Amino acid sequence: PLESLPGYTAPSDSEAVLAVPREAVLQTGERALVYVESDPGVYRGVEVTLGTLAQDETGFHYYPVLTGLRDGDTVVVRGGFVIDSQMQLAGKPSLFTARGLNSSVASPTPSTNLDTDRQTHCPVMGSLIDPEVYIDYKGVKVYFCCWGCDDKFIANPDEYLPRLPQPMRKKITQALALDNENKQVICPVMDNEVVEDVYTDYMGVRVYFCCKPCIEKFNDAPDRYILKLPAFLQRQIEEARVAQEDGHD
Repeated sequence: PLESLPGYTAPSDSEAVLAVPREAVLQTGERALVYVESDPGVYRGVEVTLGTLAQDETGFHYYPVLTGLRDGDTVVVRGGFVIDSQMQLAGKPSLFTARGLNSSVASPTPSTNLDTDRQTHCPVMGSLIDPEVYIDYKGVKVYFCCWGCDDKFIANPDEYLPRLPQPMRKKITQALALDNENKQVICPVMDNEVVEDVYTDYMGVRVYFCCKPCIEKFNDAPDRYILKLPAFLQRQIEEARVAQEDGHD
């Protein structure tokens, strides 16, 4: 037991220690670096002197910071290597170049639109964005940390849209609403996404489904499922019925 070792002294009351999460620290064999956000979207590298890696009672790992940072500094926890790589490409001091380190700044996160909040992080990976990696999604530029994240975003936008700044989400939501106003995207039978080549012309109105068995279910009880169609299709079907009844009269 620790208490039985020669010279053991019971710890006194603990004091607050300036510390950062382990993930915030970039290290080489000679140097430790933390990136600090000096202004929104603007970062500077700070060389720090660290204490021994520690762990609290919840399992959270952190480094005590002996020199380099001040209480209240905002540090980059994820994406530090992305910033450092951009510093290196720009020929600025970085993790591997010490001279002038604490005076250098990086601005790797451009504004996506002048009239919206700035997007700083990839909605897929959570890393800082690369200003050269983006797509135009529903009229809004969405940035990512690397190519590949754009494919994941397009494949499942509902998962990643909540991670974008609120003004961007609002514009995209409005655009999606306009798209869906005159387009059927959901099968009225199974509530799945429709397939373009699976459809029937009901009373002259084209209705799409997710699979062929849904067509049979729809035809067996159309009134049950018509109410689940977009309003514009319901109007077209109702107009077709009225025209058909007038014709019979």
